[in-house]
Amino acid sequence: MKSSQSETKEQPSKHTRHQPKYTQQQRADDNEDDDDDNDDADVDDDVVAGGAGQRVVVAVVIRSSSSGRQPFCVERKVDDDEGDSGLDCLPGCGSAVPCKRINNRAESTRQQQQQQQQMSYTVEPLPDSYAGLGEGPHWDVARQSLYMVDLEAGSLMRYDYKQNKMYKTRIEGETLAGFVLPIAGSTDEFAVGCGRRVVIVNWDGVSPVAKVVRTLFAVQPEYEENRFNDAKADPQGRLFAGTMRYIGDEFVHRHGELYKWEAGGNVSLVKSDVGISNGLAWDEKAKKFYYIDTTDYEVKSYDYNFETGVASNPKVIYNLRKTSPKDHLLPDGMTIDTEGNLYVATFNGATIYKVNPSTGQVLLEIKLPTKQITSAAFGGPNLDILYVTTAAKFEQPTPAGTTYKVTGLNARGYPGVSLKI
Repeated sequence: MKSSQSETKEQPSKHTRHQPKYTQQQRADDNEDDDDDNDDADVDDDVVAGGAGQRVVVAVVIRSSSSGRQPFCVERKVDDDEGDSGLDCLPGCGSAVPCKRINNRAESTRQQQQQQQQMSYTVEPLPDSYAGLGEGPHWDVARQSLYMVDLEAGSLMRYDYKQNKMYKTRIEGETLAGFVLPIAGSTDEFAVGCGRRVVIVNWDGVSPVAKVVRTLFAVQPEYEENRFNDAKADPQGRLFAGTMRYIGDEFVHRHGELYKWEAGGNVSLVKSDVGISNGLAWDEKAKKFYYIDTTDYEVKSYDYNFETGVASNPKVIYNLRKTSPKDHLLPDGMTIDTEGNLYVATFNGATIYKVNPSTGQVLLEIKLPTKQITSAAFGGPNLDILYVTTAAKFEQPTPAGTTYKVTGLNARGYPGVSLKI
């Protein structure tokens, strides 16, 4: 995703390599959240104002982050000057409706638990991984490799996990590469978004030059200033690929569209009136499809029929707008873990937000050492490494454009799905 809004495009002067580890220590309260609403709760005792001559101690229970509920008052203990004491339940205690917050300490405790789970994670750069506009990370299980693109260089990249080595190639005759997806049943063919065309590219994963074999399909002949951006295959191998305007202001000229392509050559329109078509994810357990149009500052969920590939009933499940429009976060690429949590990259936020789509609650903020975070994908032998692509647009300083791996998240994702043609 690359907004041209009020900024000037400039490529960095040199690539960045072999950077030191970047470690972020995340801290929470003493007790660790899990997925059960009836877990042992963190309790915070504090003194608040009571009646004359009384000291009121309030115990506030904080529900687990998966519940998305507000803190409930459990009880309050009243001590008077004569030493007498007793228990007095607060209104709403134990009910499904949270009672009124009693003090700032309780609110602070709630925010701490919502912000972070108790864990530490490590962020490290991949070797020789610079991309001026890194995008579209895709983990291929068969090759134990991460594929991605350097979008505005028309380049494909492959990180070999076992070798800990990055391979790069230029697509002959092409200047743009919006995404790369392996073709099911092939070892050296890939679907790549080149301009407004989806082409089949032949690459052995090592050679410095790749060649276009044929065009799969093309869209929007009337919009020469558009190009394909993010794309993925759904769990059944159908291609979902979206376009955007890449010359001019894509926030004003919403000429992008989201398309679906199925084996046999059938292309259908999923959504029009798109500014910047970006992140996609599916959850077969919840029967959901998640989608990001960056210019809407939102993540939307859709009911999804996995047999027909039809998405319906859009609903906003995460809003990245701030008080002032200039502070709005720009959601970009996205992935999902096996628990159904989304990982939303922010192009202007130096952060990936782990979000519970059922509640819209942020479970974790994954901080990166550069601002323009473009996308993420789980990979590695155990699918527990989060690979993160970044960009170096608009005079961003080093280490912008570096590709990272994040470990220690205590989460697993799904492998990338190859395109069935």
